[in-house]
Amino acid sequence: MSDRLLNKVLGCVIGATIGDSIGAVVEFRDRDGVRRVLDGNEWVDDMHPFKDIGPNPLGVWRADPPRGTGTDDTRLNQLFLECVVRNGGRVDSQLLAEEYLERCRDPERYYPTAHDLAREHLGCFEQRCRAQLGMGEAGARPAGFAGIYLDDLNAVPILAGLLSLQSAGLLFRGEPEKAYRKAVELDFFDIGYARDAVGLLAAMVSAAIGEDEPDGRRVLEVGIGTNPFGLGGADGAARRMTGIDPLLPDAPSLVRLFRCVDESLCGWDAVARLAKACEGLHPFDPLDILGVPMAIVRYTDGDPVRSILMAANHRCVDREGTLIAMRDTDCVAMVTGALVGAINGIEAFPADWVSDAITANKEVYGFDIEQNARAFYETVHVG
Repeated sequence: MSDRLLNKVLGCVIGATIGDSIGAVVEFRDRDGVRRVLDGNEWVDDMHPFKDIGPNPLGVWRADPPRGTGTDDTRLNQLFLECVVRNGGRVDSQLLAEEYLERCRDPERYYPTAHDLAREHLGCFEQRCRAQLGMGEAGARPAGFAGIYLDDLNAVPILAGLLSLQSAGLLFRGEPEKAYRKAVELDFFDIGYARDAVGLLAAMVSAAIGEDEPDGRRVLEVGIGTNPFGLGGADGAARRMTGIDPLLPDAPSLVRLFRCVDESLCGWDAVARLAKACEGLHPFDPLDILGVPMAIVRYTDGDPVRSILMAANHRCVDREGTLIAMRDTDCVAMVTGALVGAINGIEAFPADWVSDAITANKEVYGFDIEQNARAFYETVHVG
């Protein structure tokens, strides 16, 4: 296989971590918090160091870790890659569930420096994995914030699959329908249109790595057009992730998000318009986590730096457009990083972003995101 394909696999995997780490610095912070960590500014303009942050099962596992450190998004992606490599390039929902349970049972082996945090994090998935393997019912979700991390929130689809299967599209080069089907098969974490979102991301990543010089907008078109199960009717017009719900025509939609960026005057204006369009969405809604990256890629035509920085600035604003707080910026920027990395390859990112992401995650978590991406490439695409 070509060096170009390896470059794109590395771009998707490391790009996702770059986005995750840049967005994590300001994730859910209010205006004062954003200004504090950005030295008086309200706009993320680079990969910044972490400030005033402590260990959290769903966040970083070290207080004020070095810049480039990923969160649960990065850790779950590495789990997926390692599962695929361990099984010789083969993966299905059972193998993935077994991988999660193995790490739940023995976190000291996989995460020796933070096994208590690992146990709490992976415990969010345990009951769902056991149910997938026929070992019992899904059971009650964990208490507190972690309870909405995996399970549905009042039967509303959320983001678990987008976090855990961000690299699924890398399994199939230039075969978006196969990638979509496999991603949906693997996504036993989700319900409803959240699974469609996971399939859409996989289809776009597959399309992106299938061409040497893909066009960002073309990749979006391929993803939107990949609909093997005929969701939303014959023409897909009522498909929640890409169309307009006929029962809620004024609700946030990808069509509306695209209109926001098409009518914007600059990147800042695009971010402000997207903030207004998403104010009715729960921050873990798949339409927010995937739809905003798609709109940004449409606006930038896949430019990697501009795209990730715009995603890391996804926010809540008041009527005057003043910042209230950031939204789930690490997840939005992570998905954006995976997309633009698959489109452009690793060489399109600033060298210091790449080196810091690799070094920081080795130091904090003990895994090598570059080595895992290369092993995945060798296993899946070289054999």
